[in-house]
Amino acid sequence: QANQETQRRTAEAKAACQSSKEYRRYQSEVLLKNQLEIATAGRQEIDRQNAAGKVSGYVDATKLNQLGQLVVYSEEQIKSLFKIYLENGGTASSPQSIKPSGDPCADLGSPPSAEGSIDTSSKQSKTPAKGDNYDSARAYFFQIGWGPVQSSAAAKSCGESDDFQDRMCRKYPEFEGCGHVCIMEFVNPKYPLSKIIVETNHQDFYDKQGTRGDITDIILTSEKG
Repeated sequence: QANQETQRRTAEAKAACQSSKEYRRYQSEVLLKNQLEIATAGRQEIDRQNAAGKVSGYVDATKLNQLGQLVVYSEEQIKSLFKIYLENGGTASSPQSIKPSGDPCADLGSPPSAEGSIDTSSKQSKTPAKGDNYDSARAYFFQIGWGPVQSSAAAKSCGESDDFQDRMCRKYPEFEGCGHVCIMEFVNPKYPLSKIIVETNHQDFYDKQGTRGDITDIILTSEKG
């Protein structure tokens, strides 16, 4: 009962903290960083598509339009979020010049996560890149609104054996399979035609005690509707 009372008080304290101006400002900072990175990634992919078109002689106009819409949406969100940031005490002169203040409620704790659930306890402040640890990167994707195609490992009917692919499936709802690399896929309901595909080299997963892997590639795709 004492433990339950402690958990109740912690939950109440965290709820009160998360209603403060400081936390709302922190949330706007995180979301602004997210939208700035999405807009940058979208522009980079547009440039890559145009460069490929110069070589191949073919440009996918539909894909370019979808990427352009993603960039425009992000820019609209940036304007809206920057207004919220200023209303809650932010002092930066532009979204690009914001220095993250840190989560003011972080020390109040959070409940542990189970196998197959989304665990955002691993913090990563920068955009994931090749060579980064996958667990930290996936936490970052979850924090900015990207999640697995499947809502849970159970939805994919993962096997219960100690087979490598079954263990991967149970741990990572976003897992799509492994060949010479493992494939993880993330979607965001705000961008229904877009997908983030992450390739990893989960080599130490062959050792049943290991749970880490490194990113070998990250691909932002935009599918035809």
